[in-house]
Amino acid sequence: MNYLNSFSAEGQILIYTILILLITVILLFVYTFNLRIYINIKKKFIQIKQNRWEKSIFEYISQDSSRARFSLKLRYRYFKIFGEFVENYLINLKGEDFERIIQLLRDIGYGKMLIKALNKTNKWGKAYAAHLLGLMKYKQAESKLLKLFYHDKSTVVHFNSFEALNRIGSKEELPQRIKAVIKNKHIRNTIVIDILLGYGAGINPVLIEMLEDPEIDSQGKRLIVDILSFLKAIESSKAILRLARKTDDVELKIGCIKAFSSLEDPGNASYLIESLNSENWVIRSLSAKSLGRIGVKAAIPVLKDKLYFDKNYLVRLYSAFALKQMQEKGLHALKEVLVNQRDPQVCQIIIYVIQEGILT
Repeated sequence: MNYLNSFSAEGQILIYTILILLITVILLFVYTFNLRIYINIKKKFIQIKQNRWEKSIFEYISQDSSRARFSLKLRYRYFKIFGEFVENYLINLKGEDFERIIQLLRDIGYGKMLIKALNKTNKWGKAYAAHLLGLMKYKQAESKLLKLFYHDKSTVVHFNSFEALNRIGSKEELPQRIKAVIKNKHIRNTIVIDILLGYGAGINPVLIEMLEDPEIDSQGKRLIVDILSFLKAIESSKAILRLARKTDDVELKIGCIKAFSSLEDPGNASYLIESLNSENWVIRSLSAKSLGRIGVKAAIPVLKDKLYFDKNYLVRLYSAFALKQMQEKGLHALKEVLVNQRDPQVCQIIIYVIQEGILT
């Protein structure tokens, strides 16, 4: 201390600072060293556990079921690392092997353990437990998953509960569940589409009814229209037409017109012909494209008019392609325009369209 007193106040502060930094570095080194030891021990422990579990799984699949049940006794605290292990089996196995694994998981009480995790863990634990219950198609978890789906504030729990209920095949409150997930803006549309497409055509009546639901906004209805269009749900055509006529949302109207192109329902022809006079060039061009896909020969005079006089290049181009799709009459109309037209741009469009294939 006497030695330190020989330094000025600034010098003493500097020495103390250096000592504190040195001690901090030593402590960090010790912490990092111990952490690495802990991680390595944990990895080895998990590996030993997983090797035992894997052996038990193979014993069960090979019919030695009683021994497998005995060796697969689980503690609740291991539910997550066991889930990471068994998930590969649940995803990759099919048929009888899958059913046997599910039966084993039921026998050792893993489903009950996962339901317990839905009540006691944090949002990530709940989400993971819901995911695994879905993979197991664990029907007994349905009521708890529904409760989480509607009331848990976490997006990740909300979505994984929804996915699990779909895997289980739950029909309970299906329209309300789909409405809730469509209205949830935190879940990406691509994920929602992937899940809803998994239902196949069986979901069409539910989605069609939702097009009339005032609680679903334009963005949600556009999503529904896209799904119905992808599924080529011709029975949705009238509902989509009503929506197209009623909405003032340009993006939703564009989505409806794109759907008409996919559905190829002649009943939408009059609306598409009307839409060729829209102020929006995107609506005009897509309407022309849809008319060509449907093959509405009554639209030939209007399409010729668009090709002659529309100021937008893409509207002219789509009109020309639409005429070409109408076979002999359409080709005759194209050649007639070519003969009588002095606008070099229109002539180039017609020559290009006649020489090229159909616009996709």
